[in-house]
Amino acid sequence: MAGELLGSRSEFRHVPIETILATGKADEGGVRFVCEHMCIDSSKAHKDLGYAPKMDVRESLRETLEWMTEGGQLRP
Repeated sequence: MAGELLGSRSEFRHVPIETILATGKADEGGVRFVCEHMCIDSSKAHKDLGYAPKMDVRESLRETLEWMTEGGQLRP
């Protein structure tokens, strides 16, 4: 989705955690945390608090990428 919004034609492919760790350039705890636990789900907030997001994921990502580009943190 980010590649499409940025106009990138880069290929995305699955890389097993073990392959990333074998490079010796990544912290195992950090890689495992990101790969295994960084799934965002607002269903509990909706159920318990009545939360409803104002934007869908695609619109939120587009806005974030624009903000990062304008701020110089990202150069597409």
